Amino acid sequence: MSEGIELVKKHIEFTEVFAEYDDLVVYTPRLPLGENWAYLGQVARKRDGEIPDHSGMILLAKDGSDPLGDIVDWEPVMHGIHPTPFSSWRGIPADPERYVSGGDFFVLGMNKPTPEQTAGIKAIRRDLILESKPDRCIWGVPLPFNGLTIWDVTLLVLTHQPTGAFVSTSAQSADGITLPVIFFKA
Repeated sequence: MSEGIELVKKHIEFTEVFAEYDDLVVYTPRLPLGENWAYLGQVARKRDGEIPDHSGMILLAKDGSDPLGDIVDWEPVMHGIHPTPFSSWRGIPADPERYVSGGDFFVLGMNKPTPEQTAGIKAIRRDLILESKPDRCIWGVPLPFNGLTIWDVTLLVLTHQPTGAFVSTSAQSADGITLPVIFFKA
């Protein structure tokens, strides 16, 4: 666990299997009870892939601070219908000038994720993060007319911490998309 000025940050194993599609497994955390812990996004891994770890960062805002903001809606990023319908969604922060969504959300089916499914997901204040280009492709699937790839950040810099969250795209590269990595002292 690390403590910064406004956030308590803790890496934990995301133990709750939220969705499985082909050889993709998507996890959410079991958040500690009693305090208002949050996370920025699901963690995804390829079943039997090179990356067995499915841990991510959970966050607790210190009293009187505002490092985390609400996600008020979800916009579609990608979808597929064969053989099983699935979709990925990106959170829209209540105040997009000050806060950024921390990752995408993967669901089976075509419906927008529900508040119950996304409980605990927050946006993070822009001055606490560096927007980094994802550098590791976790999973991909070809689809008619395009494909879906899921990316995360493994960036190991002394001043920032990746959160474990992912972004999705129809491209075979992560060009043009970013994920937040959090300042150690945030």
